[in-house]
Amino acid sequence: MGEHAAVYLPLPGASIVGAGPGERLWIDAPAGTPVHAPVDAEVAVLQRADDGTRVVELAGEDGIRYHLRPLGRCFVRAGGVVRAGHVVGTLADADPPGLELRMADGEGRWLDPYPRLVGLADPNELGMEALTSTPVVPDLPAPPEPARGDERPDPGSAPASSHP
Repeated sequence: MGEHAAVYLPLPGASIVGAGPGERLWIDAPAGTPVHAPVDAEVAVLQRADDGTRVVELAGEDGIRYHLRPLGRCFVRAGGVVRAGHVVGTLADADPPGLELRMADGEGRWLDPYPRLVGLADPNELGMEALTSTPVVPDLPAPPEPARGDERPDPGSAPASSHP
């Protein structure tokens, strides 16, 4: 088995209350709790589940896919890039309350996340500012500079006179 990234708890300070047969973790937390990216990753999939909640799938740099659900609000978009610890959304109002974390390899086989999980009681452990429920949007490239001749006048300015 190749080298895998450390997987941080997507709900800092929350309790793992259930684990499937080596395939999933259930992390207890109330609706509205910020959900953090467990690894540095690209947002591969953002979709709605049958129950109306959102599912986020992150493609980690190690080839592992990380499935997070159920989310109510999402602060990322497909194709965006997130760093471990960034807020990707908030938990949906679901029954039972909490977050399901699943991991799959590049061939779609489910993996046991538990052995890879490291606690993240304090987001500052990653060397970043304390995270809050404020959305963290992936960095987007700056818009291109207009080409010469494409400049548009400021709508608040008076039109240029054609008379000398």
